Amino acid sequence: MIPKVFHFIWLDRGSELGYIENSSIESKLILYKDLGFRFILWVDKDVEKYINNLSRLVSMGLEVHYLFDEVKKAEINELYNWGGSGDIRLESDYYRIHLMNKLGGVYSDLDSISLRVMPDDLFHYKYVTCYETSFYRKNPTGVCIGFFMTEPNSPYLNKFLELRSKYNYDEFSQMKLGVKCIDSEGTFILPEVALLPISYESRMMRSFLLGDKGFKEVIIRYGSYEFHCYNGILNQFSSSKGISGKRLMELKVQEYMRSITNK
Repeated sequence: MIPKVFHFIWLDRGSELGYIENSSIESKLILYKDLGFRFILWVDKDVEKYINNLSRLVSMGLEVHYLFDEVKKAEINELYNWGGSGDIRLESDYYRIHLMNKLGGVYSDLDSISLRVMPDDLFHYKYVTCYETSFYRKNPTGVCIGFFMTEPNSPYLNKFLELRSKYNYDEFSQMKLGVKCIDSEGTFILPEVALLPISYESRMMRSFLLGDKGFKEVIIRYGSYEFHCYNGILNQFSSSKGISGKRLMELKVQEYMRSITNK
């Protein structure tokens, strides 16, 4: 059984959590809190600072814990196969896999907005995630690592860690390595649109950002549980008035958050 705990990781490199990061956490607090879930933000320094800075979310049920109370701080050589030290995203990959394999629960990147509650039957698997970058492809090229659910010590993550120790990132990225693990016992892989609707499709994202449709239409069309506000795509866009893709997404998120906050 997968524990009903949401886990988030924030590695402090001098920047604060922005509007989308705060909304990622808040969307889950709103949709899941009354269903018996816990919500933990793991930080690598200054726990009290984050408790104070995120006081509104803390009052809603967010817990802030010190990451290295649960996982050992990696040495540079330990990060080699994960893509190298200095890349926050890849360091986060290392810590999320080790943390989740120890504790279990639901891991979410802080740019993933919850759209609707995942059904209880998914929590009876040992590991659940979705394919990635497969929207127009018959053969998926990767498995999502930005949002997944797992039992502690799951067969999927144990196999993933075994393979990661053998292959470096240039040979198999985290997403491609995941494809080698999908036959693990108790693993269920959702279609990409369940967690990553249009996240990597430039044309569709442009239409979404510049059009009048919002997250409610994404739910109706795809039945998605999550929406990944992927910066790699957002940074490609701006409006005719020079509004950045990130700001356009923030406006979409604001509209959606108002709609679920006022329920």
